[in-house]
Amino acid sequence: MKKLYFAGLLISALNALNAHAGEWIADSATQCQVWNPNPKPDEAVKWTGECKDGKATGSGSLEWLKEGRPNGVFKGSYVDGLRHGLGIFEYTNGNRYEGGYLNDKQTGKGILTWATGGRYEGDFLDGKRTGKGSMAYADGKNYTGNFVNGKKHGNGILKGILGDRYEGDFLDDKLNGKGIATTRFGVRAEGDFQDGKPIGAIILTSPTGERTEILIQDGKLISTKALPPIDSKP
Repeated sequence: MKKLYFAGLLISALNALNAHAGEWIADSATQCQVWNPNPKPDEAVKWTGECKDGKATGSGSLEWLKEGRPNGVFKGSYVDGLRHGLGIFEYTNGNRYEGGYLNDKQTGKGILTWATGGRYEGDFLDGKRTGKGSMAYADGKNYTGNFVNGKKHGNGILKGILGDRYEGDFLDDKLNGKGIATTRFGVRAEGDFQDGKPIGAIILTSPTGERTEILIQDGKLISTKALPPIDSKP
Protein backbone atom coordinates (compact mmCIF):
# COMPACT_ATOMS: atom_id res chain seq x y z
CA MET A 1 0.00 0.00 0.00
CA LYS A 2 2.88 2.40 0.82
CA LYS A 3 4.45 1.89 -2.61
CA LEU A 4 1.11 2.64 -4.28
CA TYR A 5 0.72 5.76 -2.15
CA PHE A 6 4.15 7.17 -3.09
CA ALA A 7 3.49 6.29 -6.72
CA GLY A 8 0.32 8.35 -6.38
CA LEU A 9 2.38 11.32 -5.16
CA LEU A 10 4.52 11.10 -8.28
CA ILE A 11 1.46 10.93 -10.52
CA SER A 12 0.02 13.94 -8.69
CA ALA A 13 3.15 15.97 -9.40
CA LEU A 14 3.14 15.00 -13.09
CA ASN A 15 -0.56 15.80 -13.38
CA ALA A 16 0.12 19.25 -11.95
CA LEU A 17 2.76 19.88 -14.63
CA ASN A 18 0.33 18.89 -17.38
CA ALA A 19 -2.79 20.46 -15.93
CA HIS A 20 -4.71 22.94 -18.11
CA ALA A 21 -7.58 23.76 -15.73
CA GLY A 22 -7.29 26.79 -13.47
CA GLU A 23 -5.62 30.16 -13.81
CA TRP A 24 -3.64 32.71 -11.84
CA ILE A 25 -5.52 35.26 -9.76
CA ALA A 26 -3.92 38.36 -8.25
CA ASP A 27 -4.52 40.36 -5.10
CA SER A 28 -5.71 43.70 -6.54
CA ALA A 29 -3.81 45.66 -3.87
CA THR A 30 -0.39 43.99 -4.21
CA GLN A 31 -0.68 42.22 -7.60
CA CYS A 32 0.71 39.10 -5.89
CA GLN A 33 -0.61 36.00 -7.64
CA VAL A 34 -1.84 32.63 -6.41
CA TRP A 35 -3.17 29.67 -8.33
CA ASN A 36 -6.96 29.41 -8.71
CA PRO A 37 -7.78 25.75 -9.52
CA ASN A 38 -11.50 26.37 -10.14
CA PRO A 39 -12.05 29.87 -11.51
CA LYS A 40 -15.50 31.40 -11.06
CA PRO A 41 -16.92 34.82 -11.97
CA ASP A 42 -16.57 37.72 -9.51
CA GLU A 43 -13.81 36.11 -7.44
CA ALA A 44 -11.07 38.00 -5.63
CA VAL A 45 -8.26 37.24 -3.18
CA LYS A 46 -6.43 39.05 -0.40
CA TRP A 47 -2.95 37.73 0.38
CA THR A 48 -1.12 38.55 3.58
CA GLY A 49 2.45 37.30 3.30
CA GLU A 50 5.63 37.45 1.25
CA CYS A 51 5.54 37.87 -2.51
CA LYS A 52 8.50 36.71 -4.60
CA ASP A 53 8.69 37.25 -8.36
CA GLY A 54 5.01 38.12 -8.38
CA LYS A 55 3.90 34.88 -6.66
CA ALA A 56 2.84 34.23 -3.06
CA THR A 57 5.71 32.49 -1.26
CA GLY A 58 6.21 31.41 2.35
CA SER A 59 3.74 31.40 5.22
CA GLY A 60 0.73 33.66 5.11
CA SER A 61 -3.03 33.96 4.92
CA LEU A 62 -5.19 34.01 1.79
CA GLU A 63 -8.79 35.17 1.94
CA TRP A 64 -11.10 34.20 -0.91
CA LEU A 65 -13.98 36.51 -1.84
CA LYS A 66 -17.02 35.89 -4.01
CA GLU A 67 -18.95 39.00 -5.09
CA GLY A 68 -17.21 40.82 -2.24
CA ARG A 69 -18.26 38.31 0.44
CA PRO A 70 -15.97 35.87 2.31
CA ASN A 71 -15.64 32.55 0.49
CA GLY A 72 -13.01 30.64 2.46
CA VAL A 73 -9.67 31.27 4.14
CA PHE A 74 -6.35 29.46 3.73
CA LYS A 75 -3.59 29.79 6.31
CA GLY A 76 -0.31 28.10 5.54
CA SER A 77 2.60 27.81 3.17
CA TYR A 78 2.92 28.79 -0.50
CA VAL A 79 5.68 28.05 -2.99
CA ASP A 80 5.62 30.02 -6.27
CA GLY A 81 1.92 30.76 -5.85
CA LEU A 82 0.92 27.17 -5.07
CA ARG A 83 -0.13 25.82 -1.69
CA HIS A 84 2.70 23.53 -0.65
CA GLY A 85 3.45 22.14 2.80
CA LEU A 86 1.21 22.41 5.84
CA GLY A 87 -1.92 24.49 5.77
CA ILE A 88 -5.44 25.05 7.05
CA PHE A 89 -8.44 25.79 4.86
CA GLU A 90 -11.65 27.00 6.51
CA TYR A 91 -14.71 26.71 4.29
CA THR A 92 -17.64 29.10 4.52
CA ASN A 93 -20.00 26.19 5.30
CA GLY A 94 -18.07 25.42 8.49
CA ASN A 95 -16.00 22.53 7.15
CA ARG A 96 -12.27 22.61 7.91
CA TYR A 97 -9.16 20.90 6.50
CA GLU A 98 -5.80 20.85 8.26
CA GLY A 99 -2.83 19.01 6.80
CA GLY A 100 -0.49 18.67 3.87
CA TYR A 101 -0.58 20.26 0.42
CA LEU A 102 1.35 19.34 -2.70
CA ASN A 103 1.12 21.32 -5.95
CA ASP A 104 -1.88 23.23 -4.54
CA LYS A 105 -3.86 20.07 -3.67
CA GLN A 106 -4.61 18.47 -0.33
CA THR A 107 -2.05 15.65 -0.30
CA GLY A 108 -0.36 13.81 2.56
CA LYS A 109 -1.59 13.47 6.14
CA GLY A 110 -4.60 15.57 7.03
CA ILE A 111 -7.75 16.06 9.09
CA LEU A 112 -11.07 17.01 7.52
CA THR A 113 -13.99 17.96 9.77
CA TRP A 114 -17.54 18.63 8.66
CA ALA A 115 -19.82 21.19 10.26
CA THR A 116 -22.44 18.42 10.35
CA GLY A 117 -20.29 16.36 12.74
CA GLY A 118 -18.18 13.99 10.62
CA ARG A 119 -14.40 13.77 10.96
CA TYR A 120 -11.73 12.07 8.81
CA GLU A 121 -8.09 11.70 9.76
CA GLY A 122 -5.58 10.04 7.46
CA ASP A 123 -4.15 10.16 3.95
CA PHE A 124 -5.16 12.53 1.16
CA LEU A 125 -4.18 12.47 -2.50
CA ASP A 126 -5.10 15.21 -4.99
CA GLY A 127 -7.74 16.60 -2.64
CA LYS A 128 -9.45 13.28 -1.97
CA ARG A 129 -9.39 10.81 0.90
CA THR A 130 -7.09 8.13 -0.54
CA GLY A 131 -4.89 5.79 1.49
CA LYS A 132 -5.27 4.75 5.10
CA GLY A 133 -7.54 6.68 7.42
CA SER A 134 -10.22 6.75 10.06
CA MET A 135 -13.67 8.22 9.52
CA ALA A 136 -16.11 9.10 12.30
CA TYR A 137 -19.54 9.63 10.79
CA ALA A 138 -22.12 12.07 12.09
CA ASP A 139 -24.55 9.20 12.78
CA GLY A 140 -22.09 7.53 15.17
CA LYS A 141 -20.57 4.89 12.87
CA ASN A 142 -16.79 4.60 12.63
CA TYR A 143 -14.59 3.20 9.87
CA THR A 144 -10.85 2.54 9.96
CA GLY A 145 -9.08 1.22 6.90
CA ASN A 146 -8.38 2.00 3.26
CA PHE A 147 -9.99 4.70 1.14
CA VAL A 148 -9.91 5.47 -2.57
CA ASN A 149 -11.34 8.77 -3.84
CA GLY A 150 -13.26 9.34 -0.63
CA LYS A 151 -14.86 5.89 -0.52
CA LYS A 152 -14.19 2.84 1.64
CA HIS A 153 -12.14 0.59 -0.63
CA GLY A 154 -9.87 -2.29 0.37
CA ASN A 155 -9.56 -3.77 3.84
CA GLY A 156 -11.17 -2.09 6.82
CA ILE A 157 -13.29 -2.24 9.96
CA LEU A 158 -16.73 -0.63 10.18
CA LYS A 159 -18.36 -0.26 13.60
CA GLY A 160 -21.98 0.69 14.28
CA ILE A 161 -23.16 2.86 17.13
CA LEU A 162 -24.94 -0.08 18.83
CA GLY A 163 -21.99 -2.48 18.63
CA ASP A 164 -22.48 -4.12 15.24
CA ARG A 165 -19.14 -4.68 13.48
CA TYR A 166 -17.78 -5.73 10.08
CA GLU A 167 -14.16 -6.51 9.31
CA GLY A 168 -13.06 -7.37 5.82
CA ASP A 169 -13.09 -6.17 2.23
CA PHE A 170 -14.79 -3.08 0.85
CA LEU A 171 -15.35 -1.99 -2.74
CA ASP A 172 -16.80 1.34 -3.85
CA ASP A 173 -17.96 2.19 -0.30
CA LYS A 174 -19.80 -1.13 0.22
CA LEU A 175 -19.09 -4.50 1.86
CA ASN A 176 -17.62 -6.55 -1.00
CA GLY A 177 -15.39 -9.61 -0.73
CA LYS A 178 -14.32 -11.69 2.26
CA GLY A 179 -15.42 -10.50 5.65
CA ILE A 180 -16.72 -11.17 9.14
CA ALA A 181 -19.85 -9.44 10.44
CA THR A 182 -20.64 -9.54 14.15
CA THR A 183 -23.98 -8.36 15.52
CA ARG A 184 -24.47 -6.50 18.79
CA PHE A 185 -25.88 -9.79 20.16
CA GLY A 186 -22.64 -11.67 19.50
CA VAL A 187 -23.71 -13.65 16.42
CA ARG A 188 -20.85 -13.90 13.94
CA ALA A 189 -21.22 -14.37 10.16
CA GLU A 190 -18.14 -15.23 8.10
CA GLY A 191 -18.00 -15.54 4.33
CA ASP A 192 -18.47 -13.53 1.15
CA PHE A 193 -20.32 -10.25 0.83
CA GLN A 194 -21.58 -8.44 -2.24
CA ASP A 195 -22.95 -4.88 -2.30
CA GLY A 196 -23.35 -4.96 1.46
CA LYS A 197 -25.13 -8.31 1.67
CA PRO A 198 -23.97 -11.87 2.42
CA ILE A 199 -23.79 -14.24 -0.52
CA GLY A 200 -22.95 -17.92 -1.00
CA ALA A 201 -21.92 -20.13 1.93
CA ILE A 202 -21.91 -18.22 5.23
CA ILE A 203 -20.78 -19.67 8.55
CA LEU A 204 -22.87 -18.46 11.49
CA THR A 205 -21.47 -18.81 15.00
CA SER A 206 -23.57 -18.14 18.09
CA PRO A 207 -22.19 -16.60 21.30
CA THR A 208 -22.20 -20.11 22.81
CA GLY A 209 -20.13 -21.58 19.96
CA GLU A 210 -22.89 -23.32 17.98
CA ARG A 211 -22.20 -23.18 14.25
CA THR A 212 -24.46 -23.30 11.21
CA GLU A 213 -23.65 -23.09 7.52
CA ILE A 214 -26.26 -21.25 5.49
CA LEU A 215 -26.43 -20.84 1.72
CA ILE A 216 -27.71 -17.55 0.33
CA GLN A 217 -28.44 -16.91 -3.34
CA ASP A 218 -30.07 -13.80 -4.82
CA GLY A 219 -30.78 -12.58 -1.32
CA LYS A 220 -32.71 -15.73 -0.39
CA LEU A 221 -31.89 -18.44 2.13
CA ILE A 222 -31.45 -21.68 0.17
CA SER A 223 -30.34 -24.15 2.82
CA THR A 224 -28.96 -24.59 6.34
CA LYS A 225 -26.61 -27.21 7.76
CA ALA A 226 -25.50 -27.73 11.35
CA LEU A 227 -21.73 -27.83 11.87
CA PRO A 228 -19.69 -29.23 14.77
CA PRO A 229 -19.44 -26.65 17.57
CA ILE A 230 -16.20 -24.87 18.28
CA ASP A 231 -14.09 -26.96 20.67
CA SER A 232 -13.69 -24.85 23.77
CA LYS A 233 -11.20 -27.23 25.38
CA PRO A 234 -7.54 -26.09 25.67
